[in-house]
Amino acid sequence: MKKNKTRNKKVSKKIENKDVDPFRRMQSIFENNIFLHEVSIKEIGKHAQKYDNENINPLMEILKNKIGKGKKGNKKKIKFSKKELSGVHKVFENIIKTQPLQGHLFSKNTIVSMVSTLDILLSKLFSFYYEKNPKKLSLENQSIKFGELENIENIEEAQKFLINREIESLLIEEGLNRKLQVLKKDMGLNLDSINKNLEELKKLIKIRNLIVHNEGQMDREYIKKYGDKTSELNKNIIVTDKYLNDSLFLLYFIGTYIIQEAQFSFSEEIKKKNFLLINPMHYLVKHEQYHLLRSIYDFVLNPKISASERKYIVINYCIGLKKQGRKLEDIEKVLMLEDWSLTRDDFEMCKSALLDKDQEFYKYLKKVIKAKEIGLEEINTWAIFTFHKDKQEFKSIVKNVKPL
Repeated sequence: MKKNKTRNKKVSKKIENKDVDPFRRMQSIFENNIFLHEVSIKEIGKHAQKYDNENINPLMEILKNKIGKGKKGNKKKIKFSKKELSGVHKVFENIIKTQPLQGHLFSKNTIVSMVSTLDILLSKLFSFYYEKNPKKLSLENQSIKFGELENIENIEEAQKFLINREIESLLIEEGLNRKLQVLKKDMGLNLDSINKNLEELKKLIKIRNLIVHNEGQMDREYIKKYGDKTSELNKNIIVTDKYLNDSLFLLYFIGTYIIQEAQFSFSEEIKKKNFLLINPMHYLVKHEQYHLLRSIYDFVLNPKISASERKYIVINYCIGLKKQGRKLEDIEKVLMLEDWSLTRDDFEMCKSALLDKDQEFYKYLKKVIKAKEIGLEEINTWAIFTFHKDKQEFKSIVKNVKPL
């Protein structure tokens, strides 16, 4: 279940304005970068693969025809005529001319670009923190050399110069562990729930570094930490489509989780704020990344979350449980932990769908459609409706629904 969209109000960019949530802005920029990568993987990646297939298919046809001539189960060596060898040679020649394979090149470039989106996010978070706490800068970045003063006119510019130098050091010279130390110890963010995910992130960053600095080939450290029986020194790391997509979901989850924790840590300074992980939770459910939902569900215990936000979290978490085939009694136990005494028709509709109470679900579905709380987009995109989309009564109720 996804929160309904609201019109964005024009606000000042100054952090001092308590009506502004700078973390909401960070999330919007980060989400846009993630979604652009998602489109890129679907569209450009598909064309890169098609380009490679056009080069390889002639070779595959020769092999297929040759193998097809032999008897089924025959393990004898395949022999090629001079004419066939000439054809194979031409295909290989064409492949060599177009090396590296476009699909492989696209995957490597995408990994580098995706990890950079997290660097951009961390840069904004560190900038926000050090602007408010300049005394927390490392000792080496609390001083300015005489030569550097030539381009600095006042205290504000000096502070900005030192902060930028600190962030540059963190992003370029320091590893992920140092960045996490700043987030956890200096900024006070609680990231314990995603420690396992951070280990996966370290692997992704290692692959990115090998792509940038070692032509995407395995080194001893990579083999020791992440290798398997097929791993060899200086062997190319193969980035599969699945790993590419899973890495994108991982980055989106970790990035938005960190933003949410930062918002909570500095929430006293923000008057108008919303829980930032509801729409990401909906996105992860949509893409069947159910293993990432538990850490978000744990936020229901946080007193800074409103009652309606808790219900959004519980419903999306239960959708994930139902999608994984968990028993109704397990889902009901989770739902019963939440107070539903003061609830809404859309929440009651979702509860009914999760507990297979069809007639109750249809009753509330009609209500929310009539009240124009949901429209065609919600019908087509909310995961809660996937449990009934093939049922005739559901189709009959939603057939005339129009966009809001």
